[in-house]
Order: sequence, then C-alpha cells, then structure tokens
Amino acid sequence: MARSRNIKPAFFTNDELAEIDPLGRLLFMGLWTIADYKGDIEWREKRIKAQVLPYDECNVKELAINLDKYGFIRFYSVRGEMYINITNFCKHQNPHKNEKLKGSDIPNYSESSRQAIDFNTLTINHDKSRLNQDENGTAPADSFNPYPDSPILIPSLEDSCALQAPAQQKVPYDEILNLYHTILPSLPRVKVKTESRLKSMKARHITNLNSNLENWEGYFTHIRDNCTWMLSGQYSIDFDYVITQKNYVKILEGTKNDR
Repeated sequence: MARSRNIKPAFFTNDELAEIDPLGRLLFMGLWTIADYKGDIEWREKRIKAQVLPYDECNVKELAINLDKYGFIRFYSVRGEMYINITNFCKHQNPHKNEKLKGSDIPNYSESSRQAIDFNTLTINHDKSRLNQDENGTAPADSFNPYPDSPILIPSLEDSCALQAPAQQKVPYDEILNLYHTILPSLPRVKVKTESRLKSMKARHITNLNSNLENWEGYFTHIRDNCTWMLSGQYSIDFDYVITQKNYVKILEGTKNDR
C-alpha cells in the first residue's frame, strides 16, 4: 500500500542526485511511498514498475542498479530473497505511528545481509564475496565495491527508526590521513580536519570501505598507480577531491584513469 512521505526543496538541488537519470529520480521518490516504516522494500521488479512508473517505458532494474551504485538505495538479501533499503530513510521520513504498530514482514536491513550482487541479473553471486557464508547462506558484501553513501535531504526530522539504527562506529581519521600522506605525498597535505572533511571520511569509511584501513590503502594506491595525472601538480587535486562521493565512484570505475 502506498503511503504519504515527505520531500524537501533540497532534493531538487542535490548535485549528487543530478547524476541519476530523471526517471531514476522519479523512481527514487516513488520507492519512498511503497517502503515500510524502516525504508525497506521487497524487490519485485514488475510490481514496483506497476506501482511507481506505470506509464513510462523504462527498465526499472537498470534504474535501481544505478541508484544502488550511487548509494541512494542498497540491495540486500535474507534467506535467498532480495530486498531494497533506502539509505537514510529514517533520518528524513516520519512514518505514521500506526505503521510502526502494525509492523512489517520485511526483514531489517543490516550490513551482514548486504550481498555481492551480480548487476547483470540482480542475483546474489556468492563467488564475488571473499568472505564465508553463514548458516543462512548470506554473506557480507565485497568491501571494495563502489556503493557511496549520500544524505539525500537536509536532516531535521527525528530518527523514526531509532531502534534499527546501527551503533556508532569509531572512524580512524588520523590513520586515514597518514595513509593519504604516505601513499600520495605529492598531493597537498591536510592540515585541518574540518567538519565537512570528517563527514566525508566517515561516509566513505563506513559505507564504501567497510570500516577497513586496508581498503583505504587500496583506494589511495589505486589513485597512485592509475591516476598519475592527478599527481602532476597541473590540476587542483587534493584530499577533498578524492573523498567526495562523485569522484570516489568515478575513480573506482576507471573514469579518472590515465588515458
């Protein structure tokens, strides 16, 4: 059943969301209305198409894959069934109290249910995961896949899913900066840990790099070995540039590689 949701003016000026095709943005908004009170949805491609984009000729699977790639939604799997979680849904939506009282049959999203997804078929590909499966057949995601986190709207509502919120994780900011300075010494040094830098570092660390310093090392090493033009001093490349969501995705996809 579709439900009323909130939308804020900042949605329309979000430059990260601008990377998504217009129909993808419309799908994104539509997903809010069919998600449960936690922001979770059962992945049923034809049903979602009929509910959200009934009059448009489009490939909902491709649109959803792109939303996942840019971190606006997250595919996950529980007991062999595929679901979608809307990133930061609980920060920006305030579901009616009756929704919570009624509950939901959709399993909660968790990092452990994030899967190595085969994006050609949108099926679980356990071969892509380097980690062992648990007794339910699920496996954590490959930590070096480009799934950036992105706050979609300006937070002002109380977190309506506080019970489902993950515990705070400590981010090793100094260790991350040491890796950056060591592996990419030709780029400008970071002298001040501004609020915006800390926010970007936290987002990349928790969502994209699986809270693992070795993955930061791999990311910076990838830049050193494949994006030498960034290190030439001819361009305004610095720490802030390489840790933004947009550039993180492009660097890992090879768009920024040397020609």
